[in-house]
Amino acid sequence: MKIHKQLAFSESEFERRLQLVRHAAENRGMDALLFFSPSNIFYLSGFYSVNLWDFQCLIVPLAGHPILVIREFEAGRFWASCRLREPWTYPPEGSGPPAVIDVVRSLGLERRRLGMEMSRYLDAKSFAELRRGLPDSDFRDAADITDEARALKSEEEIQYLRQAAKITDIGMDAALASVREGGSDGDVAAEANRALLAAGSDLMCINPIIAAAQNSGLAHSTVSGIRLNAGDPVFIELGACIHRYTAPLMRTAVVGAASAELQELADYSRRTLDALIEAMKPGVRACEVAEAGRRALAPIESRIFFHYVWGYPVGVGFPPSWLEETNFFIQSKNTRELQTGMVFHLPLMLRVLGRYGAGFSETVLVGGHGAEVLTCTSRKLRVA
Repeated sequence: MKIHKQLAFSESEFERRLQLVRHAAENRGMDALLFFSPSNIFYLSGFYSVNLWDFQCLIVPLAGHPILVIREFEAGRFWASCRLREPWTYPPEGSGPPAVIDVVRSLGLERRRLGMEMSRYLDAKSFAELRRGLPDSDFRDAADITDEARALKSEEEIQYLRQAAKITDIGMDAALASVREGGSDGDVAAEANRALLAAGSDLMCINPIIAAAQNSGLAHSTVSGIRLNAGDPVFIELGACIHRYTAPLMRTAVVGAASAELQELADYSRRTLDALIEAMKPGVRACEVAEAGRRALAPIESRIFFHYVWGYPVGVGFPPSWLEETNFFIQSKNTRELQTGMVFHLPLMLRVLGRYGAGFSETVLVGGHGAEVLTCTSRKLRVA
């Protein structure tokens, strides 16, 4: 039975990524790389499954073909999504680390320097098993080895982000339109999900977040069966996904007239976003962008609850997060420069703790001359 291949990217794009990562490994004195996270495995091989719990490992030698180790039951997803020739599988009742050990030995790498992606996807038990099985290997931490390659998006990646942004806007419009007195936060979430999926979103990294009434003043709150009353703020955060690329967006609605306090938060969120976007140019340091945001927010800073992450990278994402694991944040402590091709989510939700909150966000691409906002839903407090 022939399974139709559904590659997300061209062969030239995959080869470009492999060359960048291999070059980084060689510069750091590593002879091969072992990846365990779904995002890096997808980025380098195309392999994608909703199974994020079973052990998987992509072995990338400096020359020759990478080898993907997966549970035998996932072979169908390999044939459907992965660009590699053959999987190396372990049986349903088996364990992944022994298969990785076999691959490393078959490649003659058991006495070489192995860059290990130390992440939450490599648990302590599996790591100990690999060390026992490869006692002569020189294990080196390579958790950040793909950061530079992934931080700068290719044209193929940017096209997926643009598509995701369009669908995100459709979902947000539907969610905002569903806010009404007497309705519930669950009604808004249901309409957002329906619109996103109907418009073509893949499985999302995060379900739409709907925080109503006092929950809007509590970070990372979502649907709680709240009935919407006059004056209630409704915070909405969502992001459509295309081939694992998400363009997130935050907006706020209010049931009936907004209080002066809520409108003030919305106004400062909008002004701060404008300041950040204006500052985001190639060659500008992340800390300088953060400072622009802080200056804009300063008049109300003492009265609000904020996280001081002015922007974080987005690109390849898997549940439970659309945040890309490239460790380049727009924060005061980051002195590195922005570069053309970077993409960020700028989350400017402002809260009075436990009472109310309002804010907006955008997904932004750093272009050759400045920032391009990919999401385009009107940035104003929506009155229902």
